[in-house]
Amino acid sequence: LSPSIIQSIIQMSIESPTQVRSLLVLSLHALSRNLQDGIVYLTNECKQKLLEICASHRLLADPLCVSYVSLPRFGLNLTTIKFFASDEITDSVLSSLTEYNKNLRCISLVDCPQITDLGIQSLTADQIQLETLELRAMNSLTEDAFHAVRADYLKTVDLSGCIKIKSLRHLLGWNRLVSRLSINSCTGLDDQAFYDIAYFLGEHLVVLEMDFFHRLSEPVETISHLSQKCPNLSSLSLIRFFHQDVMGDEPTQMVRDCHIDEWNLRSVDLYENYFTEFPLLPASIQSISISLSGSEDVPSLVSALSAPFLTSISIKLYAKEDSATSLNNANRLLSTICEAVGEKIHSLQIAVYHLYDDSLKLITERLPNLKHFVLRCIHANNRAIHKWFNVGSAGSRLRTLKISGMRVSYRALFSIARGARALKDLEMQNMRAMDDRVLSILAENCRQLSTIDVNGCNHVTDKGLQALARRCPLREIYIRGTGATDATLYSLARYCPNLEIISFQDVTRRPGFSTKAIDVLQKSCIQRVLC
Repeated sequence: LSPSIIQSIIQMSIESPTQVRSLLVLSLHALSRNLQDGIVYLTNECKQKLLEICASHRLLADPLCVSYVSLPRFGLNLTTIKFFASDEITDSVLSSLTEYNKNLRCISLVDCPQITDLGIQSLTADQIQLETLELRAMNSLTEDAFHAVRADYLKTVDLSGCIKIKSLRHLLGWNRLVSRLSINSCTGLDDQAFYDIAYFLGEHLVVLEMDFFHRLSEPVETISHLSQKCPNLSSLSLIRFFHQDVMGDEPTQMVRDCHIDEWNLRSVDLYENYFTEFPLLPASIQSISISLSGSEDVPSLVSALSAPFLTSISIKLYAKEDSATSLNNANRLLSTICEAVGEKIHSLQIAVYHLYDDSLKLITERLPNLKHFVLRCIHANNRAIHKWFNVGSAGSRLRTLKISGMRVSYRALFSIARGARALKDLEMQNMRAMDDRVLSILAENCRQLSTIDVNGCNHVTDKGLQALARRCPLREIYIRGTGATDATLYSLARYCPNLEIISFQDVTRRPGFSTKAIDVLQKSCIQRVLC
């Protein structure tokens, strides 16, 4: 390293000693501000991190940065290119990085609005070793972007959110070994795209993720053909597919027409499909995601969920009406499922006005493997919640807990803060009992916490938020309507270099932070912080 870079590193360490957690990243921060000739000799990992830092802090447009990134030897040993939510990444930048490099194995571009079809063509040209192609939320791309994609080892393709793509024929025709394909929200595709998937990928296709089967003109025929031509398809998303409004048929009859029970599926997503009589599932099924309303036929549902190889169940229970009958049915169904297959439930989301005490008790006692719990209701038994999070109980193994808006007692909040030691994602919006003491205990016990949402908790101030910043590896924090000040932002800037998202201002403009504090936070984090 040159003397100027060493001096810059020393200065950064004095100004912000805990800004970054490794010498590597600290050095790269300095390099991004002091590019020198020796930069072309950095390793692939260092160059990738350097590019991410430059993109996150809007340095790629700097003339000096452009001159060095354009050097033939800079991109020579790159095997991975990853950029996220950057409007500085252009076609010319991608062309410069890969003009002399044909060794890429992974390309990941997410929400980079300046990139066009020509940029993707230059990026993927002659990349025969490419294994992963991820182009998500790239709204300007069309099917012309894939004319140069011809890789011998391409296995994973993710085009989620590319709404202008109307055909996959060229992409799949030249890359027939793709085994994992994700096309969620690619609403420009029609029935023909799925016939192309079946024809070109066939037995190689293992995982297909998509969420718009219900928008196809002939959904039942299309998916039946897909299942026949892709015998090794083991994971499939059928979100909103068996909806009663699709063809006017009863959803269960549509399932029978598709012969889903004859497939070789191991994982299926049936979220937002509501069945009166639950359909037969493949005997090979191991994981399932379902939506319930309380109006289902309980025996057929329990029978389906009791399949011998089924080990993981994710449930969304939503009572569509606030009537007493709907509420009773939802609680009754929940209790029955917890008693019958509670050990298989890994994720549970509930939206009801009132969760009965018996139902909540069964959740706390009969779901030993529950990892993700979301509860949207007003009334719930605080004593059961308090008991659930005793040290060593099932609640201590939760990774996600979202109970916003509930009337939770101070004692129950303390129990959660002490006992939920495995939490990574916590949401407690608009809770009157939430304050700095609870946050301080959370910070002491929940050392894996990366996402916290305390929007609307007006008793939360700098004291509790600073404790979280010092002890937890925060990536997302939501503090609208709290008593936070600039001191919180300075603590986040100092202790949370991996912060990616902060939400801090509501319609009341509370809290209000200074421009200086926001700027310090933006410059201190490795990635660009989305505010």
